[in-house]
Amino acid sequence: MIGVVLGGLFGWLITHIYYRKSERDLKAGFANQLEMLKAIYETHLEGVAGAREAAATDLWDRRLQQAIEEHRRRGTSQLLIDAYADYTLEKKAELWDAVGRAIRGAEGFRTNPFKKNT
Repeated sequence: MIGVVLGGLFGWLITHIYYRKSERDLKAGFANQLEMLKAIYETHLEGVAGAREAAATDLWDRRLQQAIEEHRRRGTSQLLIDAYADYTLEKKAELWDAVGRAIRGAEGFRTNPFKKNT
């Protein structure tokens, strides 16, 4: 009778130790997978940010070229630049200055209609 009880307790002890070790291994595996997924996600976010930055730069270049052409054709590109509703006044002022530097050299235009008078 004592052998059966001791055998049962010994079997339970081995099973308990095995399941505890398995639980620790499983938690460590999940933690590793979570870290890998976070790293992949951050890499994708950096890729998306880089693509957005490249798209914004490309849009800037196209709009600058259009504004330069408009200024050469009409004598001003103010209406075209003002039509860019997605640009803030600061961004429009920067575009106006860039057009001025492209047309007149380093000094650019004397005035900027998009800069606030302070």
